[in-house]
Amino acid sequence: MTENFRSQMKAKLFRYKGEVLKCEGQGKWRGKPYPHILPSEKWQYNLFEGIRDAAIQYFERNYIAWHQQRHNLLSSQILCVNLFFPLRQHLDVIQSFLSSYFSNVERVVDIDFEYIGSREKDYVNESGGRGQNRTSSDIAIIWEDRSNNKSMLLLEFKFVEPDFGECSKQSNPN
Repeated sequence: MTENFRSQMKAKLFRYKGEVLKCEGQGKWRGKPYPHILPSEKWQYNLFEGIRDAAIQYFERNYIAWHQQRHNLLSSQILCVNLFFPLRQHLDVIQSFLSSYFSNVERVVDIDFEYIGSREKDYVNESGGRGQNRTSSDIAIIWEDRSNNKSMLLLEFKFVEPDFGECSKQSNPN
């Protein structure tokens, strides 16, 4: 990712904030105002209107935390939800895509966000929850094959971040 792309996105999203969202004022990050950030109390405008209420309810029902920068128009988590949440109603689209890479896809059964694995197993011995202070996959796509065996594709989703971050336990050999 080049800084030029990030700068272009900041400029475009600043215009989007005013022209489309009709949102005045600058949001803050670490006490400093930025033109591409929504005021924190208007963070939900960062979600597309057609999915806004359903996505917020889904995150609440599944105990998924929104990232601290949810009011930042450059938020990867928000962009990920804006792109993939509508596909939860159109799993056939994902099925068609996956079938071109995996020959055993019979049907896609779910798309989940901030996936941390089974609730019974803590894979990397971390505190925190889904979307907060814990290693998670941004998207989990679950499908069944012709024998009804389940498979999962875990995806990391980034927009303009310069790196992927780190697992909090990556230095722990256990």
